[in-house]
Amino acid sequence: MIASIYYYFYFFEIIFLISSVFIKNKAVNKVALTMCLILLGKWMINFNKCAFVYLECKARKIKAKDSFIHNLLHNVVELNKSRYKYFLYISVIMILLLNFDNLWYKKKVIKKIYLHCVNCLK
Repeated sequence: MIASIYYYFYFFEIIFLISSVFIKNKAVNKVALTMCLILLGKWMINFNKCAFVYLECKARKIKAKDSFIHNLLHNVVELNKSRYKYFLYISVIMILLLNFDNLWYKKKVIKKIYLHCVNCLK
């Protein structure tokens, strides 16, 4: 039961990241930007440790492999080792860039650079 709750949580997290691209709210874009940076950071440096797993292991005096939280989140954290990892990297980078664009496009300097690049491509 609890495992399915976590999978629903991650499903809604993915829906949130995808939909954040179309939302022009700065708070939503900042949260999505932060989530993308955390995901990419953890995947790129292959950091598969979790503070909650560590706390559970210390509190229950068990190994990480026996931890309830570790067993729930292991498949999600190990996505960087799946055969779809490059698709995931590209997708998260695209969401990151689009959210960055939603946040900073209104700045005059970025807008000038963007318009200059568009004019150069024509």
